[in-house]
Amino acid sequence: MDFSKTLWVFQCLYLIQVASLETKTTRHIQAGSNVRLNCIAGENCTWIKEGGTNTTIFRNGERISPDPEYGRFYLHNDATNCSLGINSASIDDSGTYICKSDQLTLTHAIKVEEPPQLIIYVNDQKFINKNVWHVYVKLGDELKVTCVANVSDANIVTCLEFPLSHSSHADHVMCESNGTRLSTTETLQVNHKDGAIICTGWENDRLVNTHKLALHVQYIPECQIHLIKDVIDCVCEANPPTQYYLVKVNGEGKSNTTSYQLTVTSSTVNISCTAVNSIGVNSPQEILYKPPEFDDPYATVFWIITCIIVISVTIVILTQAVVICRKESERNTDKELRRNTEFNRKPYSSRDDSQTVLLTDSSEDRL
Repeated sequence: MDFSKTLWVFQCLYLIQVASLETKTTRHIQAGSNVRLNCIAGENCTWIKEGGTNTTIFRNGERISPDPEYGRFYLHNDATNCSLGINSASIDDSGTYICKSDQLTLTHAIKVEEPPQLIIYVNDQKFINKNVWHVYVKLGDELKVTCVANVSDANIVTCLEFPLSHSSHADHVMCESNGTRLSTTETLQVNHKDGAIICTGWENDRLVNTHKLALHVQYIPECQIHLIKDVIDCVCEANPPTQYYLVKVNGEGKSNTTSYQLTVTSSTVNISCTAVNSIGVNSPQEILYKPPEFDDPYATVFWIITCIIVISVTIVILTQAVVICRKESERNTDKELRRNTEFNRKPYSSRDDSQTVLLTDSSEDRL
């Protein structure tokens, strides 16, 4: 018996059996998500939505319904697949969808549900998601933050995150929890000038909703003094912005300016910078400046006197050294002369004595 023919017979029997069955699956969809309903029926299929009156959305791979609501629906079809896609599913998309072809009828029942409402409490102030996206706090505040899922579903787990930037796009990670938790509370110390509070809701390890509050951190001015040559610049960072400046040089102030022309009148200059915004005033930033080009008359006199003393002492020391060296040289010269004189005197004396002895001997011989 031909094996290929046997296989063909079994395939026909299978298709006949499948055609007599209706396969039904049910899915719970979160509103706003994208949905895909599979149908392995070839590219020429028909999709119908059941209701009071059935609506044919696609027939033989082509759009039929003129309803603009179905503009979010599309087909993903090829030789073996004729799936129905729904972009940004809404509550109205709930219902039963039927895929039909010559060999198969497949039914999908979907229920589109709104995600659980998440509420954030910051020091007992209530923020409902999608209504408010920022909260005003002050640098140094301690916040009691609570995240609550406003549902009765015991499978929802809430988590809190505190990124240091409100523009952070890091992936959310489910927090550790013992069982289910519809509410969670943590304490946040505001130590940065940016940040956010993120409340997430999870169901069966799946993220179902997110509520984010951007922290609008307020702080009093923080100032620095920049001194370039003879120009003072008072540079301040503040939120809300600085409204008033006061620059003082040796107690004399100049208000509502961040730049000050410095006039040197003393050997040291005390410079201070104060700034004010709507929430407070900073502690004055002060520096003590010593102008390098400033000539102190007392310092000049002292420097001259010091130089005279040093030069005088040096001259005295050098004079004494010259005198000592000269005396030592004269002493050595005298010693050398005496030594030479004594040396020269000894040979002449010995020669005279020998000559005297010889003369005496000669005289005796002649006698």
